[in-house]
This record gives sequence, structure tokens and C-alpha cells, in this order.
Amino acid sequence: MDTINPSEVLNGLLSAVNSLLPSIADPTLQPILRLNAVQLLPTGLGGFIGMNDDPKGEIWGQRLNADVLMTVKAASASELNNAVTAHLNALLGQTRQTLLEHGILRLTLADLGGGAIAPGAAEQVLTFRIFYEFVKKPTEDEGVIQEIPISVNVG
Repeated sequence: MDTINPSEVLNGLLSAVNSLLPSIADPTLQPILRLNAVQLLPTGLGGFIGMNDDPKGEIWGQRLNADVLMTVKAASASELNNAVTAHLNALLGQTRQTLLEHGILRLTLADLGGGAIAPGAAEQVLTFRIFYEFVKKPTEDEGVIQEIPISVNVG
């Protein structure tokens, strides 16, 4: 198996966060996520975690310390408060088990930024500090050596 491309880890974190957010009917009010990667570390021994049984192959992993900046939008200031509360609850209100299932090992609110209000629109930036683990399992058998012959003549 190839080692993990860093963009896979970054996209994995963004997907994990998006999957925890509440659904919003109005596409113009979808939160905007930006990612500031702080540190990318291999999991296990140089990124190798272990062997997968089915399909047979190597399991690789990377851990990422990152700040996720979420711009929450709403039509008015009063709706913005409700939207910010809903997004905070959607992430911080998850059980430990749910976060682990999404690869999130640690999640904290780093900054509750100030809001910007304009006619017909309001937004606020929330910053979450996340420690995330991306695990890549094989998708097909990799031809793992099952046994090594002991009757090898050396020399």
C-alpha cells in the first residue's frame, strides 16, 4: 500500500466535521469551513498501524493537530445566535464514542469570534482546535506473504 497523502488527512477531517453539523435547508447559509493544519504526525510506527484481515493488507494512519475555522451564517442577528448555538451543540455536544468513530480524538472550542452584521446577513467565526486521526485500511488484498520457506540454501 502507498503511504497516506496529506490531502487525504485534511479532507478526512473536513468530512468528519461536516458529518456532525446540522443540515441546513438554505444552501446560502451553509457554514464555511477553513482548516489551519498545525502539525501532521504518523500514527503507530512511521505511520504503520498493523495488518488488516479482510482484505489482507497494511493499515496506515496519520494524526493531525488543526484549527478548524467555521463561519456560521444567518439572515439576521437574532437568527445568528440560534445558528451559532446549534453548531456549537452539534460539535461539542457529541458523545466521546461518536467523536472517536469519526476519528476525532480531542475537540475544544478555541475561539468564539465576534460577529459581523450587515443588512440581510450576519456571520460569526468559531474556531475549534481538533486532534484527528486518519486511518487508511486496504481496499483489496495486497498479496501479503503467508509463509516463508525454511529450506532456502544460502551460499
